[in-house]
Amino acid sequence: MAETTAGDATRFYVTPALNPKSRSERYKRVHFYVSHLGVAVSAQLKERLLAIRQLSEKIKDPDLAALAAKSFSEEEFLPAVKELLCIWIHLDAADQGGDLMPAWLMNYLKLSLYASDYLIESPDAMSVMDLHSDCADLDSLCSEVAIKACEYLGFEQASAAFAPGIKPMLIESRQVRQKFLKDSLCLPLEELTE
Repeated sequence: MAETTAGDATRFYVTPALNPKSRSERYKRVHFYVSHLGVAVSAQLKERLLAIRQLSEKIKDPDLAALAAKSFSEEEFLPAVKELLCIWIHLDAADQGGDLMPAWLMNYLKLSLYASDYLIESPDAMSVMDLHSDCADLDSLCSEVAIKACEYLGFEQASAAFAPGIKPMLIESRQVRQKFLKDSLCLPLEELTE
């Protein structure tokens, strides 16, 4: 395991020694990573939506205020979580060097994307990745994903107006994401199933 410190942010970089030793170990570690990442995405999205709801009384446009105060069904919430979860996995891949990362790690993260389909069925992970494949940089990717998550949440034509409330979940996610990637690869197997 390698960690570097730049300013106050610690970044985790995967080393070859962390490559799971068997298929069974890899699956257990992927399951831990995806499920914990999914819970974190869900919790952060709920926090963001509560913050948007709290601002609803300050919004002058009555239509926007009503949308900000709305409740969310499971059919709206889960696809938004899935969209964000897939992109968190993608951002972990980018943090680890993108196309330059070791093949085993690329396979681990791809397997994580596929495993996310078992956690939340729709939209499927490859559709999420394909939808955003033409984004030129991190900022445009995060903006586009935040808008799409807002569309799933039922913000409709106002999705772009609410997306800035969701975008920090992507831009500021490194510490949380890397914690779960690190834990999934470094914790003893028996701790992953407790």
